[in-house]
Amino acid sequence: MTDERTYVTLMANDGDELDFELVDVVPYKGAEYAVLLPADDAEAEAVILLLVPSSGDDDEFAEDEELRGIEDPDLLEAVYREFLKRQSEDGE
Repeated sequence: MTDERTYVTLMANDGDELDFELVDVVPYKGAEYAVLLPADDAEAEAVILLLVPSSGDDDEFAEDEELRGIEDPDLLEAVYREFLKRQSEDGE
């Protein structure tokens, strides 16, 4: 079994580049949300962003996909609960 991980680099508001591991892509109410963990901080909290698909047909996470912040705290909590549910179903 191979341990293939996907990493993404995001640009912070101050221009710094931050590396994250893509932990899961969670479908919720017709959209998909990327669950990310900072690559260099095992104690940090997860970051959840709306995944805006690229124009391609591939189901894999693509470099040209856009990630957007979630401003609605209720939506953020609902997606996080769905992520936790998926993790418990996978036995992780």
